[in-house]
Amino acid sequence: MNEAGLNWEQLRLDLYAGDLVVPALQKVLTGKGPCRTWYRASRKNISGGTREVNWFLTEGVLIRQEMNADELFFVIFELKHIIRTEKHYDYFNGKPGLKRIVFTFVDGKTCDLMAPYVQFKGDIPGFEKMISLIG
Repeated sequence: MNEAGLNWEQLRLDLYAGDLVVPALQKVLTGKGPCRTWYRASRKNISGGTREVNWFLTEGVLIRQEMNADELFFVIFELKHIIRTEKHYDYFNGKPGLKRIVFTFVDGKTCDLMAPYVQFKGDIPGFEKMISLIG
């Protein structure tokens, strides 16, 4: 780990197009505090290449990062502006499992954090850790 809370070299290996994503992510994280955790929501082969979605959490922001054949982009959500949290569950073998969390912000916009799918190389333990830190 370094000052931003991430092992950048390992992250370069873990992310699709990590050599492109990591420098951009470092810039996005500037001034946002150390990254507490991250998880891969999905990595899919689509026409024209690969599409990957990852989520990163700092003390004050939630960052959605997406990389595909055409673009890399980040969406930053400030946690202090959340006014509502919805938790949606599925039932597996008679036990509830968190399917998704929907955050509503003061401006009325929402952020939908879906549980990852293993078949799309999603990181379920990483999702669970992030959810436990958000609360």
